[in-house]
Amino acid sequence: MSLAIADQKVHPVESQWHYPILTEFGYEPLDKEGVGLVRSYKYQKGDHVITVTTGANADYWEANDGFGYWADLKPYLQKLP
Repeated sequence: MSLAIADQKVHPVESQWHYPILTEFGYEPLDKEGVGLVRSYKYQKGDHVITVTTGANADYWEANDGFGYWADLKPYLQKLP
């Protein structure tokens, strides 16, 4: 498969590592799918928004009050009110 073809692949949010973690804590995905080797998905719960970027060498999340890598997401969510 060529790089150009791989970069056009559609990835449903439900198939991503962050989906079960964030939905467990009540977050709703705003983006239902991402495209490409690196893609971002936004989730929201009330006024709190978390953006997760995943793919080739990119598995991190960002929020107004935090940032971390995949292993930091669940501990971060557990500390929120």
